[in-house]
Amino acid sequence: MKTVKVILAALLAAQLLAACSDGEIQMTTIINRNGSCQRMVTFAADSATLVGSYDASAPMVHLLSDSAWSKSWCIEGDTARHTYPMTLEQYGEVRASLPKDCPSDTLRVCAERRFASVEEMGGTPLLMLGDKPLMAQVSLKKRFRWFYTDYVYEETYPIQGQLFSYPLSKFIEDDVASYWFTGEPDLMQGHSPAEKKETDDMIEEQCDRWLVANYVAEAFDAVADGYDSLPDMPMDKSAYLTHRDSLIDYALDCQFTFGDNIDTLFSGYFHNRAYEEAFASSKIEQQLDAKLDDFVELMGLKVDCRLVLPGTIRDAGNGVMEQGAVRYRLTGNRLIPHDYTLTATSRATNVWAFILTALILLATIVGLRVKAKK
Repeated sequence: MKTVKVILAALLAAQLLAACSDGEIQMTTIINRNGSCQRMVTFAADSATLVGSYDASAPMVHLLSDSAWSKSWCIEGDTARHTYPMTLEQYGEVRASLPKDCPSDTLRVCAERRFASVEEMGGTPLLMLGDKPLMAQVSLKKRFRWFYTDYVYEETYPIQGQLFSYPLSKFIEDDVASYWFTGEPDLMQGHSPAEKKETDDMIEEQCDRWLVANYVAEAFDAVADGYDSLPDMPMDKSAYLTHRDSLIDYALDCQFTFGDNIDTLFSGYFHNRAYEEAFASSKIEQQLDAKLDDFVELMGLKVDCRLVLPGTIRDAGNGVMEQGAVRYRLTGNRLIPHDYTLTATSRATNVWAFILTALILLATIVGLRVKAKK
């Protein structure tokens, strides 16, 4: 069993609002006044990817293999872009010029693409969770006000809580879950740091229990799926299925942790060592490992996003304004409690409207003077 993956999932869950980490994806989206747009994505790449010898398991391979995206490579923190892929000689020279202790994400691949509309951009796979694209619903509303035009941008990513078969609502309320995973609503506004820590510790403990419950539930379901092929089981499958919730309660009561053996938990609950043999089945192990892969993939999703809209940003929504753009975070954790919507509003001045208005006023004044002279 991939115990390391389970522990990793727990650590990721315990660091839901962690700061940016090395190797995360960076995404910049630029919206133009006519509704067209462009998107640039940069991500850390290993030597095989940088020289174009990547395989199907390479990060962002769907972008690398799509000719509609123009690719280049860059050094983190440097605005210069270079022709992709690198040659082996280039790679050797660049690596030799970098400090030996430089971060693993120093060399990055940049993929850029222009779209006729935000709808076209939203319909193009960009981020992946496992082998499935994470598709967003994107909209841009323009509100013409003669002297200016307001732009309202929305990008909604669908909830991924369906990965977890045991409901979070059994442990915390919906608004608390939203606060913990997304930061909204800010339930701790006005509280002292000590009060906030006490509440956060309590929520974290409950979320850890929820994650344990899901791990046990997935293990139970994996055994159930292969039950008919398992030898010497102490009860028939229909009787086994009635124990799911009781087994989860038992695991929580005995404070089962991610480092404990799942087969020992089953043996202790059912008072029968036949379940130790069940978890020796490669099919059950593969099924459980695949589910853990999905958990880790979701919790490991971290995208540092930057949005540029026409004119001046008036409302950054759940992002922050930074140097004329909106900066926000897209993480897998934010997709657990509900759909996650990124929204921002800007206002662009219509210079032509001022000029046209001035000309109309001037023509009116001239016309009135000519009429007065007559």
